Amino acid sequence: MKIDGKISGAVFRVVQTTKGPAYLTPEEEVIEVSLKSDKDSNSTNVYVLSKEAAKELAHQLHGQLK
Repeated sequence: MKIDGKISGAVFRVVQTTKGPAYLTPEEEVIEVSLKSDKDSNSTNVYVLSKEAAKELAHQLHGQLK
């Protein structure tokens, strides 16, 4: 979300990923991404991505970090 052209929202500083089978389609591998604002935070945002979505995210992040 942007306010006055500036990015706003939670800033996640701790990232953990896990690879495993999808719950509904076990033959499909997915990547679980867990994000926390701080290592001591009790709140975690969890996203599950298909391998293709994870590859696209990695590609876009790589482009932003140049």
